Amino acid sequence: MPAPPAVEARFQELWPKYRDALMTALDTRRVERTKNLEKNLDELADKEVNKLKTVMTELQRTIQAELDRKDAPQLMLDLGDDPQGRQQRERDLDALRRRVKEIPAEIEQEAEHVRSRYKNPTARLFPVAVTWLIPRKAAVEITGGRA
Repeated sequence: MPAPPAVEARFQELWPKYRDALMTALDTRRVERTKNLEKNLDELADKEVNKLKTVMTELQRTIQAELDRKDAPQLMLDLGDDPQGRQQRERDLDALRRRVKEIPAEIEQEAEHVRSRYKNPTARLFPVAVTWLIPRKAAVEITGGRA
């Protein structure tokens, strides 16, 4: 039930007295919550970077292992008198060698990109509403029996 107008007016008079304390408490909570969230965001960034490094390092190892194999299917192909086939095979192998060399820099670049997404979060204090809940008996006492 809405409070009687006299009770509502009384609390409106009291509001300025409590507003600053409430806003200070809310701001303190915002700062605490922000610190906690920043820690969580740092942990999430670390996990994402570790996953990225694991996947990219495994890719690098797999490509390198294939290049190191002497019995690799690409190398075993008998291309005979097909110069275009041999040239294509060399281009493919060169591309794989370049890819292996590019992976460490790509890991660093992508790790920095991931970390930048989690950097500098903005703390916000959302609007609040204050609801005064008073027992009916107290409302009666405040209004002198007119609740």
